[in-house]
Amino acid sequence: MGKDVAYQLYIDNEHQLDFEGFRERVKQGDLQIQHKPLSRGYVRPTFWLHWVFPAEHFVNQDQLLLITPNFVDEVTIYYRPVGDSAAEWVKREAGDITPGIRGDLDYRFPVFKIPQTQSPHLGYEFVVRIKTISTVIFEASLWQPQAFVEYTAKQTSYLSFYLGLAAISTFLAVVLAFIIRSRLLWAVTGYSSVYVLIASIQGYVTWLLPNINFPLQHYLTNIASLVSYAFLIWVSVEALNLKTYLPKIYKFMLGFMLLVISQVVLIPLDLYGKGFEFQGIIYLIIAIIFFISFFYVWHKERYRPLTLLLSLSPFICFLASFLSLAILLGWISYDRRIYLIWQYAPIFNTLLVTVLAVMRSYEEKGLRQEHLLMKRELQIEREAGFHQRQFMGMVSHEFRTPLSIISMALQNLHLVEQPNQQIKQRYKRIQRATERLVQLTDNCLADSRISAKALHLEKEPVNWGQLLEESTALASFSEQHKLVITFDGQLSYFSKLTSYSFNGDKALLQIALSNLVDNAVKHTPKGEICLDLSIQYEGYVLTITDQGKGVAPEMVEQLFERYQHKSSSTIKSYGLGLFVAHEIIEAHAGCLELIKNTRQGCSFQLKLPL
Repeated sequence: MGKDVAYQLYIDNEHQLDFEGFRERVKQGDLQIQHKPLSRGYVRPTFWLHWVFPAEHFVNQDQLLLITPNFVDEVTIYYRPVGDSAAEWVKREAGDITPGIRGDLDYRFPVFKIPQTQSPHLGYEFVVRIKTISTVIFEASLWQPQAFVEYTAKQTSYLSFYLGLAAISTFLAVVLAFIIRSRLLWAVTGYSSVYVLIASIQGYVTWLLPNINFPLQHYLTNIASLVSYAFLIWVSVEALNLKTYLPKIYKFMLGFMLLVISQVVLIPLDLYGKGFEFQGIIYLIIAIIFFISFFYVWHKERYRPLTLLLSLSPFICFLASFLSLAILLGWISYDRRIYLIWQYAPIFNTLLVTVLAVMRSYEEKGLRQEHLLMKRELQIEREAGFHQRQFMGMVSHEFRTPLSIISMALQNLHLVEQPNQQIKQRYKRIQRATERLVQLTDNCLADSRISAKALHLEKEPVNWGQLLEESTALASFSEQHKLVITFDGQLSYFSKLTSYSFNGDKALLQIALSNLVDNAVKHTPKGEICLDLSIQYEGYVLTITDQGKGVAPEMVEQLFERYQHKSSSTIKSYGLGLFVAHEIIEAHAGCLELIKNTRQGCSFQLKLPL
């Protein structure tokens, strides 16, 4: 009916027309002629249909009239032979809420036996009244008994195998969800409610439980459709791992999922159709978001095939579900092939996603174990570093006493005797080596305090003249170097800078400045080391310029990092001095940076607040 035989259609919006009234309209001939199966979406009028099956089908044998699908609530069928005015109209019920076995055969769908006609054979005339709160889709098809038995045997065998496989895959998903504790597998388990929907649409509930005086199949169809669509949203977000990559979108999608499930309350309120229309709009929005999110996550995961497969399966279900929704809502015409795709997609999705979810879980388990191992190794390394810093601090502290004794002994030797020039040179070497050891010891102590986050500042008034004089005294100047002191570019002396002062930790600042000056001396084989002090923007600015060969470009970014190896053909350095200086200056709310780096020398600039 519709595809091969046209039918007349009348839509009764007022629900006032009865059987005799519709027959009068048929006689008047002012009805719509339709050539496709009836498909109108969630609308509330009463539909009246009229058609005639040709006589040649009823000459030699009875025929079987098959009515599908199952979710139309009330279907009343009237039929009688054409041209026999004495024949009475036969009335039959085939709706979803019709109790017991519907039709003449014990089958999943209503099937009615239409007897062969007597001569003259003019066929059968049919009138059908349809009323439902569900979507309006109606198919009536005429079958030869033998062909019907062969067709239904194949269909029932296939569907029984399909639903059995669905039950096994659902059981497998539940067991694995308990064992692996994967949200994706729990989502797959919830989405398995779609098999209840398919079983209801295919008439298995009423077929297996014909004596229940309650429209169980009717309500299961409505509830399972909402729940399965909702869980498909959950499957899609878990397959994409949106909780990790797009947490806000993840919460947004789950909110839509809960909104769809909440529409179950509309079923007893007789508002199911309105809820389903709203669900169609939601599904369109979610499909767009899912499509965009897929490409974002796939890019983030470096185009992994596993991500593609995990996302492709829910996307196919999304597409098939949306097309079936479009049919149910009357947006597109009914097509049996779309329903077949929609039925195949869930089982494919369940099996594929279950397998891939297990693969992902084992992959995540390996990553978690690797993470725990790395965490343990990091903890061991931190503990080793802590003990090493404690040891360095202790050793550095213990070095200070013998170094002080050596330094005092050298001063006493200078006072007690008047050595010759050769001995004086040796004393100077010993003194420079001692001062160098003192500087290294101070750096190690400062580094230990910085690492332990115990760099406490004991601030006091500090004048620049005394600070620079004592800091440069610790540097290893030779006869090849010349120290130049300037203020705002003009030549100056330590004594002239004593009027400029600020609050700071003198001992720590002396360590920082001596490191910077000593660094400039070490990298300047011969030439001037210039220290220029100025006041800019309510802060002191000290620029230390050398005439060395500059810093290698690849080392500039790591210049102020701890223990970064920096060396040239003649100078070796391990970065502790610059790191300590940088941390001390920042502790004083200042900053230290490299402002010039050339083959003719470089300049370090530190800024301290007034």
